[in-house]
Amino acid sequence: MAKKLTVNFVCQTLDIGGAEIFNLDLMTELQQQGIALNCYTTEPRFVKLLQKNQLQAEQIPVILDLVGDWKGLLKAGFYLPKALWYYWQLVRKNRATDLFLLSSFTEKIIVSPLAAWYQIPVVWLEFGPLYPVLNKFLGFPKLLYWLVKDLPAAVIIPSQHTKKDVLKTGRIWTKKISFIPCGRKISKTQLAKYQRLKIQPNTVVCVSRLEKGKGQDLLLQAFKIVVTQIPQAKLVMTGDSPWLPYLKKLATKLGLNSSVQFVGRVPDALKLMAQSAVCVFPTVWELEGFGLVVIEAMALGKPVIAYANGPVPEIINHKQNGLLVKKGNIPALAKQLLCVLTNKRLAENLARQGQTDFTNQYQITPVAKKYIQLFLNVVSNDQTVD
Repeated sequence: MAKKLTVNFVCQTLDIGGAEIFNLDLMTELQQQGIALNCYTTEPRFVKLLQKNQLQAEQIPVILDLVGDWKGLLKAGFYLPKALWYYWQLVRKNRATDLFLLSSFTEKIIVSPLAAWYQIPVVWLEFGPLYPVLNKFLGFPKLLYWLVKDLPAAVIIPSQHTKKDVLKTGRIWTKKISFIPCGRKISKTQLAKYQRLKIQPNTVVCVSRLEKGKGQDLLLQAFKIVVTQIPQAKLVMTGDSPWLPYLKKLATKLGLNSSVQFVGRVPDALKLMAQSAVCVFPTVWELEGFGLVVIEAMALGKPVIAYANGPVPEIINHKQNGLLVKKGNIPALAKQLLCVLTNKRLAENLARQGQTDFTNQYQITPVAKKYIQLFLNVVSNDQTVD
């Protein structure tokens, strides 16, 4: 790299999910490839993860929830002066750096014009569709977004599903959009360690945040059908949230207490997935931007089943590297689970192709190289991005 770039990554987040895990891998790889990074985020656990990976990270002291509920919006109005002061100081002290990489709505609205004032290029990350967010509060977020939509030098999207909505709802110029899929950093050493673990027969694992829209309630209903055919089948769900009591009650109502295990937050979700017979991604969430768990399962050589929701069909080629189910169809989800659990050859074929596809398309090193090339283009004012 002819010039060592300095990038400021700013991300307001309230939890750690797929986007944060990807960002962690991406920032780590960018630094290893010679990018100087300063990371700013609102989530203290995310700060610790970044720092653990030897990244310079600072916690943003104020949260502005501009796209949550009315209570959050009113609270954001109260804290707006404090936030403006903080972000102005942040941009000012980094005014000699090369660019800002922004991944959340709030930072795009506030940091983008501040960076423009100091003539610092901005790159946006748009993970998921915009319409559910921008249409809240009588379209107020849409107004804010449209006021700053011309400020980024480039907008990175991880799926064609997101691209269509960014063009339609966000009205971003096509020439500014660059398609770069997400990736994961899973080394050969890690894979070898996971592959030595004993697989638990007939065990289905669902790794995801626990929230409505992520499909855990639909999966429980499908699993009720599965255990009628395979009584010894087990379902393991990760995550902890206010929605957990509802899911536990649903499991009890369905008579699944002995078949379902809620394990809460786990330090190593990949280990849990590696010990499973099949991984399932039942999300029907309208904001789904990629589906990192899908490529994690593929990397581990696990057959994966998912609803054909949002960007997922861009990753899973039905009956080739995984199985797709019509969005929200509970009996069909149960049928595909039974197919994989009872057909060893099918499971092995799906797993083998999935692992090959991960190796060829979703490793973090080539993904990071694409980011770096885009950054170089932006800094040199070459806007010819993919």
